[in-house]
Amino acid sequence: MTRLPFCPVWPEIALLEGIQVPIRNSPFPPRLRRHLMRGGYETDERRLVQQFVKPGDEVLEVGASCGVVTSFLWRQVGPQGRVVSVDGNGALKPFFDEVLRRNGFSGNWVEAIAYPVWAEEAPVAFGARGFAPSLNPLGSTVSADEAVPSEPDGEGPGVMTLRRIAETTGLRPTVLVADIEGTEGVWCETAPSLPESVKTVILEIHPQLIGVASAGATVQALLDEGFRITGISGLVFALGRP
Repeated sequence: MTRLPFCPVWPEIALLEGIQVPIRNSPFPPRLRRHLMRGGYETDERRLVQQFVKPGDEVLEVGASCGVVTSFLWRQVGPQGRVVSVDGNGALKPFFDEVLRRNGFSGNWVEAIAYPVWAEEAPVAFGARGFAPSLNPLGSTVSADEAVPSEPDGEGPGVMTLRRIAETTGLRPTVLVADIEGTEGVWCETAPSLPESVKTVILEIHPQLIGVASAGATVQALLDEGFRITGISGLVFALGRP
């Protein structure tokens, strides 16, 4: 018997609550394509973005991936708002651009490994931990055996603090959106020290990567800076402060 593929001809796009995601010519394997076709991509993060990001917000998005959540952010902030998107996986940039183009947006992309603290410089030890693209083509993750330099050298992404990213792009962030695959665990040891301009944080935690106790301490670090939990969907938290 001839075994037919699940989808012999892929549709050109998947539609996620009005946001177009091209899949026919995408780099995604079949499982991820089907996931997008079912509308299951980052549903918890999308839900909180649509509830808590407002027109005119200036958003610092850390862990931008392929631009799907970025498109939701641009739709929320409107023409008076702004989104700066950061990711260390440069291979995603062409697809990120295509997703935003299809949805009528023009993104601000920064290729860097974000040290998620409002500081002048990241500690040397952070850059020495090592980062690499993950097996998931939608993102990147911490690697134990591959390091990147603390400054860009043309061979890989450099490390930038949240403050440096904002200063470089002229952003005065009112919202921080962070899906950084376990790097949020830095906040267990070093307070995020977010500026007063940041009124909303949407954070995906990864207890499978940093442990349950560290995941709790990560959220507590934001509570210690005056934030309160305003919404939870799955492992994604929305936090706000006056």
